[in-house]
Amino acid sequence: MADLLNRIEHRWGRRFRVNIPVTAAVSSSEVECRLRNLSLSGALIKSEHDFRLNTLIEVIISLPLLAAGRATVKAHVTRKHAQGIAIEWCEFAPHAVKELLRAPEVRDVSHGG
Repeated sequence: MADLLNRIEHRWGRRFRVNIPVTAAVSSSEVECRLRNLSLSGALIKSEHDFRLNTLIEVIISLPLLAAGRATVKAHVTRKHAQGIAIEWCEFAPHAVKELLRAPEVRDVSHGG
């Protein structure tokens, strides 16, 4: 039953393929990760770290694409699978995520693209 609940779709927007290095701050440690896809409601993160479900993390994004150059976005770990962890932003459509989604490098993967 827990596995079935782990597969429930929580996404509220289109997903975009990205390959952005980020840092995930968990408790008192920081883990290097990569954003693999991104949406207004969350993201897929690839990491070697074993994140626990429902953990609150801070995703630190440092990119020239961002007006401020660096942003921290809070999220919860909602799913774990072979491709990484799925996270849901604590605030829907954070400003930094909207900025990233405006970049021409992102690619829509909502429909298998």
